[in-house]
Amino acid sequence: EAFKFLIVKLVKTDLKDEQLNILLNYIVNSNVKTLVLNHNHLTDVCLDAFLNFVNINKTLKNVHLANNPINTLKNKTKINTLKEKGIIIW
Repeated sequence: EAFKFLIVKLVKTDLKDEQLNILLNYIVNSNVKTLVLNHNHLTDVCLDAFLNFVNINKTLKNVHLANNPINTLKNKTKINTLKEKGIIIW
């Protein structure tokens, strides 16, 4: 049975890109609409994971990534593509 949560919040958990992939695999068939992943160790690589994820999951709408070492200027195209596909990066 799919996840019953709408929001998954993992703040200040030292989450890394590799662990994010495990989380995404776990919630792929869920109703999760928001991931709050602020204050972790996610890098630019995580945006690629979300770009792949958006093709197989249509319920995730918001991803909070504040205070992670992600270069938003360098990755503006990826962030805009995610927005076009329905995921807003905060």
